[in-house]
Amino acid sequence: MYRVDRITPMISTKKQSAIFQRHYHFAARCLMIVALLAPFPSTALAQVPWWQPWKYLSSEANKSDEVSTRIDQPHPVKELAYGELLFDYYQQNYMTSITKILVQRDRQKFEYHQSHIDLLQGSLYVSFGLVDEAETIFKILIKNSVDLATQNAAWLNLAEINFIQGRYENAKNILLNNLLEPNIEIQNKQYDILSQIALNEKDYALAIQYLSQIEEDNIKQRYASYNLAIAKLNTNQPQLAIEHLQDLIKKGVKNREQDALRDKAAIALGHYYLHHQEPYLATTAFKKVRLHGPFADQAMLGLGWGNLLRSRNTQALAPWLSLTEMDASSPTVQQALLMVPRTYESLQAYQDALDSYRKARQTYMNEIVRIEHTLNYVKNNDWLHQLRPTEKELMQHLSPLDYQENDIPLQGPEAKHLFRLFAAEDFDRGFQQYWQLELFHDQLKQWQSQIPIYRSMLDNHKIRHDTLMPEVEKQLAAVKLQDKKNLLSQYEQNFRRIREENEVVNLANESERKHLARLNQVQVILDQLPQTEKYERSRHQYQLLRGVLLWDLNENASEREWQLLKQLKQTALSLYQLEQKQAQLLRAEEYAAERFSGYAQRIDELESRNLALADKIKQVQQLQQQQLQQQAEQILKQRLTHVGNLLARVQLAIARLQDKAAIEGNNQQ
Repeated sequence: MYRVDRITPMISTKKQSAIFQRHYHFAARCLMIVALLAPFPSTALAQVPWWQPWKYLSSEANKSDEVSTRIDQPHPVKELAYGELLFDYYQQNYMTSITKILVQRDRQKFEYHQSHIDLLQGSLYVSFGLVDEAETIFKILIKNSVDLATQNAAWLNLAEINFIQGRYENAKNILLNNLLEPNIEIQNKQYDILSQIALNEKDYALAIQYLSQIEEDNIKQRYASYNLAIAKLNTNQPQLAIEHLQDLIKKGVKNREQDALRDKAAIALGHYYLHHQEPYLATTAFKKVRLHGPFADQAMLGLGWGNLLRSRNTQALAPWLSLTEMDASSPTVQQALLMVPRTYESLQAYQDALDSYRKARQTYMNEIVRIEHTLNYVKNNDWLHQLRPTEKELMQHLSPLDYQENDIPLQGPEAKHLFRLFAAEDFDRGFQQYWQLELFHDQLKQWQSQIPIYRSMLDNHKIRHDTLMPEVEKQLAAVKLQDKKNLLSQYEQNFRRIREENEVVNLANESERKHLARLNQVQVILDQLPQTEKYERSRHQYQLLRGVLLWDLNENASEREWQLLKQLKQTALSLYQLEQKQAQLLRAEEYAAERFSGYAQRIDELESRNLALADKIKQVQQLQQQQLQQQAEQILKQRLTHVGNLLARVQLAIARLQDKAAIEGNNQQ
């Protein structure tokens, strides 16, 4: 009963069923197609095929990108779009995060955080089951990145993808040959994955080698220590295995996870000692398990077995009797119900044994009725839809009953068995995937509700275009661009003539032109006067004033020529830009009708694709619901068979005791 193979490594790498995995990944890929188109981005979307999302990735890594910093650790945020994305990511709005990544890439809003974005996008794709798309992203990132830390992170993600898909050789090749100068954190993840592969392949010696190299990580080292114990048990190193388990039991704990791991180690150690006929050490180990922890029932059952092997039958009864008062749907409680009367028999307390057998019989019969009720409930009620988790809770991978919202029975004959059904790892994984599909469907409904808004926006743009275009045409006509170009040409010719003929007077400002005009008038008057000594002084003053004015003009001529040339060039540039704007407006008007019809067609295509994907997701969800129901029925039927076997053994025991009592009564008579 207490075999070593009951103590299993603490890993969870069971594969999903082929049917659901195929349909689930198909639906997820379809959804991501919609995610690429739903935000209705700008023109780049027409240039990048929607079936090639990796085309959005940067062609080469940005050297200014701080790639050595992990996204889940504090690091500088250099642009608004990246900060907004991080906010959604930390709020666990993963679908919104993917959509924003695609939209902001299209709008070229990411400049300084390309490597962070690529790693985040690939990781999000993995979480949604899009492992092929994620693998493509990581390969591109590895090829283009110049930063060693980024390459190592991408290689590690690629190895995890291969590990998830069961391609162990590819994962090992990546982890052993492609990581260059990894830091301690990357090394721990590397050895963790390699050790899990070795455990899955039952290469325990190699698993020991990898697990021994995990360091500077408290929780990973605890799991590694537990798995080391299992590996060393399987390589015939029991003393070393015991040391690892005892070390785990002695370590201090700070949270529930460490508490549970310590209890698990104590349970494993106790089972080992039971298997090797060392009941005293087994009972000592079982006593270290918390009474209110998740493994308390196993510890109580093992404690009773330890006392029984020590021929302390009375002491064995104490934990088993306490255990029989617990939840009867627990396998340990069911076993204790059978062990109590057998112990009474060994103590020759036959009446107590008979009463306990009858109590066990009644309990088993009640349990059979409860299991049958639960089977009928599973078959005849839409019970999966009675649990509806929120997106945040689903992303946190809570167990189903943690986000119970509607009419799942928490009382009555079905409650206990449904709870144990939902607590099963395989069922919980399938249930998470079932509601992931429901979230996809809700997202499609949300996008579908935005279709009328898109149409309204397009209609408003058309109305605004039809309203503004006549006014634009009127203003274009009033500009008379050709007249202004001719005038500019005249100005340029005058400027060249001034420079060639050195006509500095043409560079005079308003005040200087007034002075020149007055001097010209003085010259006319002086020319009319006789050439006598009386007017010689006036003529001398005139020449002096004119010379000073021309001197000032000549001094400032170079600067004024440069300013005038600058103004002419700016005017020419403005006229060119105005000409380009005018041409763009004319082209926009020429293609306006086609552009509006193109957007309308895209909206229609988006709507039809949304509806088609919603139907496909519902079909896949129905398949998953059927699979979950079959799985639930199979689990419940196995439990029904198990309890039926226990009931048969109890019935035989009762009949045996009754026969024994009848024979003894006859002998006495």
